[in-house]
Amino acid sequence: MNKTFLSFLIIPFFITVNCLQSQNTIAGLSIAANQNNFLINEHEKLIDSYIGKGSYDIGIFFQKELKGNLSLHTGLNYSENSLEGYFNVNEVKYEFHNKIKYYSIPFLLHYDFTNLFFIRSGITIDYEIEKSRSINESQSGLGALLSLGIQYTKNHFYCSISPQIKINTLVRFKEVLNDYNLWNYGIHLAGGYRF
Repeated sequence: MNKTFLSFLIIPFFITVNCLQSQNTIAGLSIAANQNNFLINEHEKLIDSYIGKGSYDIGIFFQKELKGNLSLHTGLNYSENSLEGYFNVNEVKYEFHNKIKYYSIPFLLHYDFTNLFFIRSGITIDYEIEKSRSINESQSGLGALLSLGIQYTKNHFYCSISPQIKINTLVRFKEVLNDYNLWNYGIHLAGGYRF
């Protein structure tokens, strides 16, 4: 395990320790099922098409009330994405299958409109851990996420469901030849305990 990955895991550890020492904190598990694809700059396009075959995220989350209806939402997520691509050479179609796996740490502001409705938005720090050899573009970098949903709490138990959209590598950790940004949209489910 390299030093970059270890330092990447230190951030949520310290946030977790801080959150669990105070009240008005929610900790739990989350899962998301998404559709995905690449946003491709047409001037840099080297293949004819990518077709998203879906992705999923699983993770842990922590949400700490900052003031009133505003909270900080963070955690650690694992994401696995499947895509297919094709290109044509002399009217012959070539297809290839791709997988991209990465860890993500979200730093999101969560705002409660009411006890039921919320909006959540902010940046994500993404660290790619594996990809198919046919994809040259790293998905490590700073991304963005937006989510709007409903939540419910009873006897300290918390659950939420929300559609969300996420785009990777708005700012890349390293320079690449082509600007292919992975994006996902889907449904996010979360359950946890309010301290």
